[in-house]
Amino acid sequence: MALINIGGLAFAMTCCLLIYTYISDELRYDRYHENADRIYRVTRNFLSNDGSVNLHLGHLAPPFGPLLKNDFPDIEEVVRILNTNLTFTIEEGAERKVSFQEPRAYAAESSLFRIFTVPILSGDPETALTQPFTAMLSDKAAMQYFGTTDVAGKELHVDGGLVLSITGVYQSFPAQSHWHPEILVAFSTLENENIYGKERLETNWGNNSFATYILVNDNFDPVRTEAAFPAFIDKHMGPSEGPQAPAPSSWTNLFLQRLIDIHLRSHLDTEMEANGNINNVYMMGAIALFIILIASFNFVNLSTARASKRMKEVGLRKVVGAYKHQLVVQFLSESILTALLALVLAVVLTSVSLGWLSDFTGKNLK
Repeated sequence: MALINIGGLAFAMTCCLLIYTYISDELRYDRYHENADRIYRVTRNFLSNDGSVNLHLGHLAPPFGPLLKNDFPDIEEVVRILNTNLTFTIEEGAERKVSFQEPRAYAAESSLFRIFTVPILSGDPETALTQPFTAMLSDKAAMQYFGTTDVAGKELHVDGGLVLSITGVYQSFPAQSHWHPEILVAFSTLENENIYGKERLETNWGNNSFATYILVNDNFDPVRTEAAFPAFIDKHMGPSEGPQAPAPSSWTNLFLQRLIDIHLRSHLDTEMEANGNINNVYMMGAIALFIILIASFNFVNLSTARASKRMKEVGLRKVVGAYKHQLVVQFLSESILTALLALVLAVVLTSVSLGWLSDFTGKNLK
C-alpha cells in the first residue's frame, strides 16, 4: 500500500511539474526585454459597411510609423519592420556561389535596438542599421551561412544586383520571443527607388505589411491614445482620400497591443509568427489542479485505510506508555516521508520526460 501511495502521488506530481514547465514557458514570452512593459504593437482594423470588423491586421501602412512619433509626445521610439523573404547569394570566389532564401529576413529601422533588448555580439549598436545597403545577421544565421560569426565586411548579394554589406552580428532571439529575425536589413535600403521608394514609404496607405512597435514613456495612457487615433487617422489619411470621400476613421482604425500579450492573446489576420493560446494555458492549469486534487484525495484515503489496519499497533503502543502526541508525530512523519519520496521520484521522472514534452509541444523545454 505504501508503494501504491508513493507511486500514485509521484505520477500526479510528475504531471503537474510537466504542466508547470509548459505554462511557465508560455508566460515568459517577450518578458526578457528590459522595457517589455513599455512596448506596444500598433494594429489596424478595417470595417465593413455594417460596422463589423472585416479585417484586423498586426501590420500597418508605412506612413503611420513616423507620424505616430511626431503626433504623440508620450511615444519615445517607433520601429517599422518589413518581412522581405529575399533570396540571398554568397559569392565564395570567382566560381562558387551559394544561394538561399531566408523567410526570416526583415528590413528594420535602427530604433529596433533602442526598443528591444538585442545583445550585439559584433559591430557598433549606435550605428547598426543606420546606413542603406547594410545588414546584420544573427549568430545562428552567421554560422549557418558562413560557418563563422566573424562576418563583418562580408557581402550578401540580393536579386536585382543589390549588394548588402554585413556590419555586425547580434545574438539570436530566444525561444520565448514572438518573432525570430535571422537577417536584419537597414530600413533605409527601402528608400531606393528600385526597391520601394522614399515617396511610397511616406504616402502609401494601402500596403499594410509593416509591423510597427512603439516604446512609450511612463506617463503613457493607452486608453487616451486609442481615443485619439480616429482624429489622427482623419488628419493624415483624409487629404489623400479626397473631399467627397467618407472620413477614413469610419472604415479603419488603430489599436494598441501590449508586447507581452502578443504570444498568448493575439490571433490577428497577420502575425509575425504563429502564436500560442491563453485558453490552452488555462486548460492545462485546470488539468494540473484536477490531477493534484484527485491524487491528494487518493493519498488521504489510502493513508486512512492503512491507519485503520494499524489500530492494534496503536493500542499496543498506548499500553506500553506512548502518548497521543507521539503517535501523531509518528503518523505525520510517515506521511511527510511518503510525500518527500514521491517528490524525489517525480523530479526524476520529470527530468526524464522533458525530452518527450519538448517533442510533443514543439518547444525546447529541456
